[in-house]
Amino acid sequence: MTSLFQPPAASTPHDDYKIYGFSGNPFAVDETLATIGGDDDADRFKRIYCAREIARLAARIQEEALAGAQRRLWLKEDETVPKRYNNVVTTGVFRALLTAEAPRLLPVYVPVPQVFKDLSGGVYNLLVDRLLPRYLKNATYAFVYQELAQAGSEVPFDAAGLRAEMDATRGVALDMILYGREFALTEAEEYGVEEEVEEIASGEVASSPAEQAPRNDGTTRPEDEATQPEEAIEEAEAPVDDRRQPLLEFIGTRLNDEAFGFGPTLRLAISTALADNFVRARMILEQADRPKDELLGLIRFASRYYNGVVVLIDQLDPWTQFTEPDRIKFLSSLHEFDLISGGRAVTVMLSNKFIYDSFDARFRDQCVTLPLHLSWVTRSVEEIGRDRAVAGRMFAAWLAPAGTAEPETIAPLTAETIDVLLTKAQDSPYIALELARELVERGRAQGRLTLDGAFASQTV
Repeated sequence: MTSLFQPPAASTPHDDYKIYGFSGNPFAVDETLATIGGDDDADRFKRIYCAREIARLAARIQEEALAGAQRRLWLKEDETVPKRYNNVVTTGVFRALLTAEAPRLLPVYVPVPQVFKDLSGGVYNLLVDRLLPRYLKNATYAFVYQELAQAGSEVPFDAAGLRAEMDATRGVALDMILYGREFALTEAEEYGVEEEVEEIASGEVASSPAEQAPRNDGTTRPEDEATQPEEAIEEAEAPVDDRRQPLLEFIGTRLNDEAFGFGPTLRLAISTALADNFVRARMILEQADRPKDELLGLIRFASRYYNGVVVLIDQLDPWTQFTEPDRIKFLSSLHEFDLISGGRAVTVMLSNKFIYDSFDARFRDQCVTLPLHLSWVTRSVEEIGRDRAVAGRMFAAWLAPAGTAEPETIAPLTAETIDVLLTKAQDSPYIALELARELVERGRAQGRLTLDGAFASQTV
C-alpha cells in the first residue's frame, strides 16, 4: 500500500492505450469540469468540449510540475470565441488541479493588482490563504511521517510502528496521540476563523512543540476546561499517550534543521499545529513579519505532501498601463520567485493575445505557450452532425495531442467509423463522442489497432 504521507511521486500513465498512441481514453472526459448550463445537444456539446480543453491543459501543467522544470507556462485565450468560454476553461483548470489526486498539486490564484508591489510576499499570503486547515494538516502529518523514517534511536518508541498506524488509519492514530481524539473542524474553522490569536512578537523564536500547552482535542485548550461541562472535564482527563511528549520533542529538534529552510513563523506554526490546533497554526502563518523570507520554507513544507505548487497569475490587463520601471520591477520579481521556489512551483500566466503580445519578446521566449482551442464551441451542432467532413475535422481536433486548430488525422478511427457513430447518435455530436468513448474502451480490451466502421457497427 502506498502511504498517504510518503513524499509525493509521479503518477504512472495507463499503458493499455499505447496501441493508439494515447495515454488514456481521449473521449473519457468529465464534463462536470466545465460550468456550462443547459441540457440540449448544443449545451452539452459546448460543455464537453470545454471540459476536454480543461483536462488537456491541466494534464500539461501537471506534467510540468512533476518534471520540476523551471519553466513558465502561458495559457493564451482563444479570441475566436466569447470571453465566457475562455473563463470557463481557465477557472475549470484551477478546479481540476485542486481536486486532482495523482498528482497532488496545490494551485494558488494570483491576481496581479493584488501582488504588484511585492510578488513573492503576495504569493506567500495567497498560499497561506489556500492552505485551509485540512491541507495544512496533510502537509504537517507528511512532515512528521517522513521525519520519523529517519528517527532511529532519537525517539524512545517504535517509529516504524507509529508510521504503520498512521498508514492504517490515514493519520487518525496521530490525532489520538496529539489530541486524545480524532481531529475534526467545524465548518467555521474550515473556511473561516472564529477566535483570535495573539500577535507574534517581532523576532520571536519558535518554541518546540513540547514547550507549548497541549490541547486535548481540536477545539478546547486545558486552560478553558473550567468553563466546560463536567462530562467534558472527565473526557479531557483521559490518559495521555506516552509517545506524545517524546514525539513533540523530536519534531521540535527537526524543525530547526537549516537544510529545510523553514522560517521562524513556519516553525512556530508547525509547533502550534502539533501541540494545539491547525486553525491557530494557520493564523500564525498569516502574521509573518517578512512573508517573502518565509516563502521558500513554506513551499518546501507544502511539497512534503503535494507534488508541487502551481501559481496561476491572472488579471494582467494593467500591464499595458505599466511604466517601464514598473515592468522591469514586475519581471524581476517573477525571476526572483522562480529562484525562491527552487523548481517546486510552476508559474502559469493567463491572458488574451493582446496582453501576451505586449510583453517583451525575450520574456515570451522563456515561456511555453499553451493556446486554448475552443472554436468548435461556436459551431452549429447541426452542421457538425450532418456534414461528415466537418465532423471528421472536429474528431481530429479532439484527438490532436496539443489541440491544434488544423489537425490532419483521426486515427485510430476512420471516416466510416465517424459516419457510423453519428448515424447511431442521430447526428448528435455530443452523443457520438460518448459512443466513441465506449468504442475505444472495447477496442483496447480486444487489442484492435484500428477501430473501423465495421467494428463500430457491431460494438456500439
